Amino acid sequence: MNKPQQHEKGQNQNGKAWLYALGGLAIGVVGTIFGMKAMNNEQSQTNSQSKSNPEPSQITSDGEQFLETLCCPITGELIVDAAQLSTCGHTFEKFVLLEWLKKSKNCPQCRKPASEQDIIKNYALQQVIDQHRTKQQ
Repeated sequence: MNKPQQHEKGQNQNGKAWLYALGGLAIGVVGTIFGMKAMNNEQSQTNSQSKSNPEPSQITSDGEQFLETLCCPITGELIVDAAQLSTCGHTFEKFVLLEWLKKSKNCPQCRKPASEQDIIKNYALQQVIDQHRTKQQ
C-alpha cells in the first residue's frame, strides 16, 4: 500500500470512529430522556395515589376545615341563619351581622363598606349547614 492509500484508510477509520461515537452519544441521550419520562410517570402515579388515598390526619384536617366554613367568623359557632354581604361575599350569622352593622358600616372580615341593605341569604351554604345539622341529630 502506498502512502496516500494508507492516509485515506486512516481517515476512513477516524470517520467511522466519530460516527460510532456520535451514534453512541445519541443513543445515550435518547435513553436518558426515556428514563426521565419513566421516572416522572412513576412519580405522577405515586402522587395521584396519595391524593386518592389521603392519610387519616389529612382527612381530619379537611373535616375540621369544612366545619370552619359552616361557622360564623364573628362567633365561631355553627351558623343558624346564613347571611351574606353582597359587597364582598363573606357570610355570617344573620343576627350577629345585623348587630355588627349597627355599630360599624363595614364587613367584619375584609372591612369593605357594607350596610343592612347589602345582606342577602346564602342559600347554598344554608343548605349545607342544614344537611350537616340533620346528620348530627
